[in-house]
Amino acid sequence: MPGGERRYRWRRVVVAGAFAALAWSAAYAKDSTGYIKEAEQYIAQGDLKAAEIQLRNAIREAPQDPVLHARLAEVYLQEGDASSAEREARGARDRNGNEADYLPVLADALLRQEKFANLIDLVQPGDRDPVLESKLRTALGTAAWGLVDRAKAETLLGEAVKLDPTAARPKIQLARLLSGTKPAEADKLIDEAIAANQHSAEALQVKSEMLRSRDDQEGAKRLLDEALKIDPKNISAHLSRADVNIALGKYKAADEDIDPILKASPDQFMANYLRGLELAKQEKYAEADGIFDHISPGFAAFWPGYYVQGATKLKLGQYAQAETSLGKYRAHVPDDMGAARLIATAALQQQAAPRAIEYLKPLVDKMPADAATLAVLGYAYMADRKPDLALQQFQKAAALEPDNPGAKTRVGISAIGAGQSEQGRATLEQVFGTEAGAPIAGPMLVVAEVRARRLDKAAEVAASLIERDPKNPIYHTLLGEVRAAQQDYSAAESALRAGLAINPDLTVATRDLAQLYAATGRTGEARILYNNLLAKTPMRLPPFSASPTHT
Repeated sequence: MPGGERRYRWRRVVVAGAFAALAWSAAYAKDSTGYIKEAEQYIAQGDLKAAEIQLRNAIREAPQDPVLHARLAEVYLQEGDASSAEREARGARDRNGNEADYLPVLADALLRQEKFANLIDLVQPGDRDPVLESKLRTALGTAAWGLVDRAKAETLLGEAVKLDPTAARPKIQLARLLSGTKPAEADKLIDEAIAANQHSAEALQVKSEMLRSRDDQEGAKRLLDEALKIDPKNISAHLSRADVNIALGKYKAADEDIDPILKASPDQFMANYLRGLELAKQEKYAEADGIFDHISPGFAAFWPGYYVQGATKLKLGQYAQAETSLGKYRAHVPDDMGAARLIATAALQQQAAPRAIEYLKPLVDKMPADAATLAVLGYAYMADRKPDLALQQFQKAAALEPDNPGAKTRVGISAIGAGQSEQGRATLEQVFGTEAGAPIAGPMLVVAEVRARRLDKAAEVAASLIERDPKNPIYHTLLGEVRAAQQDYSAAESALRAGLAINPDLTVATRDLAQLYAATGRTGEARILYNNLLAKTPMRLPPFSASPTHT
C-alpha cells in the first residue's frame, strides 16, 4: 500500500471481572441489583449482548448511577459499538462518576471513531493515579499521532511508559511510532512488551507491522500466524495476514482469511478493500474497480484507498476519474512521488501536458526524484513542445539508471527532438549496439535514419532487427517503410505483406500498404484496404512522446 499515517487499531477492552465495582450501585436503586448480578454472569459466559440488555434494565431502575453507565460503555466497546460506548461514558461523566471508571473507555471510544481533536480537548494530562494517567497519556499520544503531531505523540507515549513501566499498550504504541525513525528503540520496546505478555496477540501483530515496513513479509506472516493461534477470532490479525499474503502473491491463502469475514459481514470495509487490492494485483481491474467504487465513501478516513482506486482507473483508461481519485489522495499525502507520477500520467492521457508538469515539477524541484518520475516529466515537456526541458529530464533519469537501455533510448529520441540530431542518432546507435538495447533502440533508430535521409543505414538496421526476431511484424513494417522511402515499391510491398502475414490486424502495416498502393496508382486495392481499416476498431498507437510507459 502506497505513503500517509497508518490508522491505529486498539484492542478490545477486557471487561470480565470489572463488574465487582457494581456492588455499590445498589445504593442508587435497590431493584437494579438483580440485573447487575445477571449482567456479571453473562459477562463471565462471554454473552455480551445479554449483559448489555441487563445493564440497560438496571439503568432504567437507576438512571443516575454513573457506574452503570460506565460499565455499559465498556460492554458496548467490547461489542465494537464505539458510538454507543462514547454516549454512555459521557453519561457517567455527566453524573459525576469516578474518572477511573469512565475516562479510559471514553478515550478508547473516541480513538476508535478517530475523534482525535475531541479527545485532546476533553482530556488533559494531570496528576492522577500513575496507572490511570499512563492509560490516558497513551490515548492522548495516539490522538496526537492521528493528528500528525509526531513530536507530541512521542512525548506523551514516552511519559506513559515511565508512569507505568509494566503496561504493554504504551510500549506497543510507542514502538509503532518509532519503527521508521528509531528502529533499535522500537524493537526494544516491542520485545519488552512481548516478553512481559507472551500471549499478547496485539504485540505480535504490531511487531509484524514493523517487519513489514522493513520488507520482511515472511517474518511478518510468521508473527501473525502466532497471533492468530493465541486469538483465532482476531479479525484485525486475519486482515493483516491477508494483506501480507496479497503482497507475496499468495492469493488463495489471502482468500482463506478474507472469505469468512465477508461471509459474516459483507460490508466490512477492510475486507472489501483487500479483496479489491487482490483483484487489481491479478489485473482483474474491472472487478476491482467495482469494489472500490462501492466502498469509496470510506476512503475519506482511509486515504490509501484513493490511491489504489486511482491506479485501477488509470489501468482501465478512465483517466479523468483516475485523476480525481489520485487528487484526493494527494490532498492528504502531497509529497508522495509515486502518486504524483500516476496523476501526471492520467493528465497526459487527457492531452493536458501543462497540468502534468504542474503535478511533477514542484516535487522534482524540492526532493530527489526517481528515474520513472523524471521520465514522465520528460514526456510531459515533450508533449508541451519543450524539447530542451524534456531532454534535461531524460538525461537525469538515464544518469540514475546507467544500465537501462530504455533510459538511454529516451535521451537519444529527445536529443533529436531538441535539434541535436547527430548526437541523438549517435546515442541510439550506441544503445542499438548492445544485446539488451537492440530491440529497444532499433525501431527508433530506423525512424531517425529515415528522417535524416540515411536510407541505406535505416534499411541495414531494419534488416538486422528482422534477423534478430523474424516473427516481429513491426520490424517487417519498418523495413517496408524504408523500402518505400527508397522507392523500391516491390520490396516495400513484400515487407509489409510479411508483417501482415504475421499479424493481419496490424493497423500501421495496413495503412502503409494502402498508401503504397495509392502512390503507385493501384487505387482500387488502396480503397479496399482503407475501407477495411474504417470497418475495424482502430488500434490506438499513441505517439512515443505521450506514452510514459514506453521503453
